[in-house]
Amino acid sequence: MAGEPAPVLEADIPGYPAAVVVGGSVSLKLFIAGEPVPKDRPRGRVVIPKGGRPFVQFYEEKKSAEWTEHVAEEAKGQVKKIPVAGQGQDFVLPLQECRVIITIRYNLTKPKSYPKRIIWPTKKPDSDNLEKAVLDGLVQGRIIADDALVTDTYHYKRYADEQHPAGIEIDLTAIPCEV
Repeated sequence: MAGEPAPVLEADIPGYPAAVVVGGSVSLKLFIAGEPVPKDRPRGRVVIPKGGRPFVQFYEEKKSAEWTEHVAEEAKGQVKKIPVAGQGQDFVLPLQECRVIITIRYNLTKPKSYPKRIIWPTKKPDSDNLEKAVLDGLVQGRIIADDALVTDTYHYKRYADEQHPAGIEIDLTAIPCEV
């Protein structure tokens, strides 16, 4: 549409995407463009089949499911084209190492109606719900085998700016058990 800014690509953000392999450890840096969407609570509806017993069917809200899918596809696509630095070793996905440490920065679009004095996003979405959507996307995209591997999580919720456009910046390190 006319007047809308061009979409931000990971290539527009210096340092993203990137990978470094040192020993058995793998570090990945990814940038997923778009407005971060939190993982919604599961919704339920009663389904009454013909001649059957009613049951409750659980489902995920469409917007949340689409964001998780977007994270999965973008992360998978970025990892496929990353040149590996470090010792030049390849790594196998999904990462199944003993421990995963992840830092996530959520760059949210500041509402135009907010005054300049508001510099921190202290309203919804909650950062823990944003985290769940990202981790589910990384598992769905087969970047990590299971989000239970994540032992340390650092997440930051900020308003987007020129150096940090709307989206999520992910720094992920998988460490083998032997270290």
